[in-house]
Amino acid sequence: MTAQSITGNLNQLVKQEIILEGFNGLKTYPISNTIIDEKGNFKLTYSKSDHGVGYLMSAEEKPLFVILSGEDIEVVGVSLSDMETLKITKGKENLTGRRLSASDPTT
Repeated sequence: MTAQSITGNLNQLVKQEIILEGFNGLKTYPISNTIIDEKGNFKLTYSKSDHGVGYLMSAEEKPLFVILSGEDIEVVGVSLSDMETLKITKGKENLTGRRLSASDPTT
């Protein structure tokens, strides 16, 4: 079984932990965690059995929800709490979801 990855750069979260959690019903479970390197880069992995909605979390405690659909995902920005700079640059399901939520005036 090959692992999928979530990679990215969050340059204000240098040397901080970032975690990926998934949902099992209403409960969450840890999937992966790592320390963001001195350049802001990180890589988390998840397996095909981790599918559905998950989220990334840092010490800021502002989650970024992602769709775990078996594809690689890339996230770039300043931090998870700075939605103005945060971009999903890879991952078809997540790119589509971000475009839809950005065009929805109720979000």
